[in-house]
Amino acid sequence: MKGWQHYAFPLGEESPKLSAKNPIRDMEGPALYKGSFNTGSKADFFLDMRQFNKGVTWINGHCLGRYWNIGPTQTMYVPGVWLKKGKNKIVIMDLYPPRSLQLQGLGKPILDSLK
Repeated sequence: MKGWQHYAFPLGEESPKLSAKNPIRDMEGPALYKGSFNTGSKADFFLDMRQFNKGVTWINGHCLGRYWNIGPTQTMYVPGVWLKKGKNKIVIMDLYPPRSLQLQGLGKPILDSLK
């Protein structure tokens, strides 16, 4: 192969630092976003990824898979057996800055509805 470039992407413990001086809209390139959510149930649900662009999502160390804002789906299936009662960790690696850092769990998937 010719004409391609390789870029290192650090995967350490450091998270992107967001502040008034460094809002999401000023970020460029790939980034890791880490967060958590609490649940009292281990029920399956769908993770709404419409605020993000293109990347990979993990919950509690399990890879949910890849997503891309061009479709066909805008949600990712989260099996309840991967959840813990109480605090659950989520990591998102997105190649582009998201519209916002908000996620929502849904009871039904969003299919073929692009933003």
